[in-house]
Order: sequence, then structure tokens, then C-alpha cells
Amino acid sequence: MKYFNKKFLIVIFTIFSFINVFAIDYGANLKNDTKISPNEDDFFNLLQRNDLSAWIKVPFNENNSAYLVAEGLYRFEYNNSVSYRVNYIDLSMLQFVLNKEIGDNLFSLNLGRFAFTDLTSCIFGQPADGVSFSFDSSVYNFSLYAAYTGLLNSNVIKMINSEDFEIEPEKVYALSDKFATVALGVSLPELIPNNTLSLQGLGAIRLDEIANNKFYLTVGLDGVVNQNIFYSVYGTASLKSYDKEDYLISSFAKADLNFIYDKLFLNVNALFAGQDFEGVTSFVALNSGYEPEYNSLLKAGVLASYRILDNVKFFASADIAFNGKENYSLKGFQYDIGCDWQVVSDVYIGLDWNQYIDIDESDANYKAVNLKAMISF
Repeated sequence: MKYFNKKFLIVIFTIFSFINVFAIDYGANLKNDTKISPNEDDFFNLLQRNDLSAWIKVPFNENNSAYLVAEGLYRFEYNNSVSYRVNYIDLSMLQFVLNKEIGDNLFSLNLGRFAFTDLTSCIFGQPADGVSFSFDSSVYNFSLYAAYTGLLNSNVIKMINSEDFEIEPEKVYALSDKFATVALGVSLPELIPNNTLSLQGLGAIRLDEIANNKFYLTVGLDGVVNQNIFYSVYGTASLKSYDKEDYLISSFAKADLNFIYDKLFLNVNALFAGQDFEGVTSFVALNSGYEPEYNSLLKAGVLASYRILDNVKFFASADIAFNGKENYSLKGFQYDIGCDWQVVSDVYIGLDWNQYIDIDESDANYKAVNLKAMISF
């Protein structure tokens, strides 16, 4: 027994020595999301989600320009309206990063499982297994991304699945729809003073018996109006084809105007999605729950937040929506109001109330109170 204890102490000492020498960083987050959405059938309609994630970062040099970072996730979900309890596990990230300065330019390499977002942040925004390169200079920025989605957990990563894809929510780890995704981007930060012109092509090709191909070309312009006002405008042309049918052409556009002054943040935004538009990642378009994707929609809104203390922020937003399938007639309204409180550096609490009111379909009405909390350690 004494020999065992001595050997165990040597192992522990070796591990901590390794961590100290190579400055390995690590931590964990415990997150709770509780949503109560009253309806006609059940006033106390409860949706509960708990996440426990742990991460580790291993640098390979002193200036932290090359490192490996990994993150794992355990998730528990409960819904009392349909009486289900499910458990999921996921490898959220396993990423090797290399940043290399070449004169005044910066070369970056990412390899493994990591998150990538398109220019609009509304078409593709999720982790995948792949590689990305970027080269940034004062004249132009170039980026290339290629990845595969078929090894992800479909119960954690919410994609817009193909019509024939079978969802398996009862599985702890269910493989996702198989897409090969490629993105190529170029931006010119100095072509127009204080503005950046960007161009990005993105394609998602399904690697399965039944084809489901999607292609996007996005042009964007963002910049500074003055020291307090910033803007961004994006326009996208899209093509999609399912099961080798003719390609459907559609469009997508969004614009944001941001005003920042002291503790006040104000955003005015507008978004348009054509009738045949479909992204790759699933994003919530309206809080109704009936239309979780951007499709046949015109939406305009405003968001404001004010930080009353360094660690307390109040926010409110409101949107008006129009139905593209009915000549863009008025569809509905939604609003959200809440508060974020960073109790201490490692403890966060958030509370908000949101509601959607449909003009024609009362069944689409939705309301919910959301409580979020996170502890980091």
C-alpha cells in the first residue's frame, strides 16, 4: 500500500509539473436553461436543459501562437409536456490552431473540429470537422474553409436536415446529415476608407444516396459612419436542389445599423428571406416556434440595451414580420425584454420574457419566460 501511495504521488506530481511548465489551461462550465411557455393545454409547460462542459488548452510555444484546444459536453434535457428525459454527449471542439506572422501579414491555420460562421451569420454557423486557412494583410484578407458534418451529434448540432434524414432523439450520440461544406472568402479592408467590402462563396453538398445541394454567393459591406455609429449590409443569392431536381433560385438580405454611446447600445435591423431560401444550419426566425427557419419572410426590428452597472445590463427588442407567401402582408409581432447579471466573474444569471403574436393564426402565438444561469470553474 505504501508503494502504491508513493507511486500515485509521483504521477500526480508529474502531471502538475507538466501543467506548470507548458502553461496548460483548463476549466469547466455548468449551464442551466429553464423555459416556461404557458399554453392552452398546460400553463406550466416546462423545458429544461442542463449542460456540463469541460475544456483544456495546450500551448506549444511561449507566445501562444500554436496550441491545441478541446471541449467536451454532457447535456440533459427534460420536457414535461411530452414527458421525455434525454441525455446527450458531444465533442464540441478538438482544434489545432497556428498563427504565424509573415512581415506585416498574418497567416492562420485551424485543423480539427471547430466552429465556422458565414458572412451573414444566418446560413452556416456551427462546428464541423475540417480545416481553414486565412491570410490577412493591410490590402486584402483571404480565407478558405472545408469541412464535413457527418460525424457530428445531430441532437446537439441543429442543422436543416434533408427530407429523408431520420432524426434519432433517443440516442445519446446520433450522427448528423452528411454534408461536405466549402467556403471561399475575400475581403478588401481599404478599398473604401473606413469600410470593408467582402465576397464569400459557400457550398454544401450532401454525400448520400439522395442528393441535397446548396450554394450561396454573398456580398457584404460594413464600416464606420462615425465614432458611435457602425453598419453592415449583406446580400446573398442561393441555389438549392433536392434529389437531382431543378435548382431553385432564391435570395437573402440583412442590414444592421448600430449606435454605441457610453453604456447604451442600439441596433436597428432588417432581414429578407425569399420563398425558396434555405440555409445549412437551423436558425430561429420567429419566436412562434412554427417557423424556425428563414423562409418567405420580411422582418424589421430594433434592439436596445443599457448597462446600469458594470455587471448588470437591461435589454429589450421588438420585431414586426411580413408573410412572403401572401404578398408580404402583415404577419405578426414579437418582443423580448430581460436582464443579464454577471454576479461575479464566474457566475452569470439571465432572465427574459418573450412573446410572439400572430395576426391570422392564434395557434402560432407563443410566450415564454426564460431563466439562464452559468457557473464557471
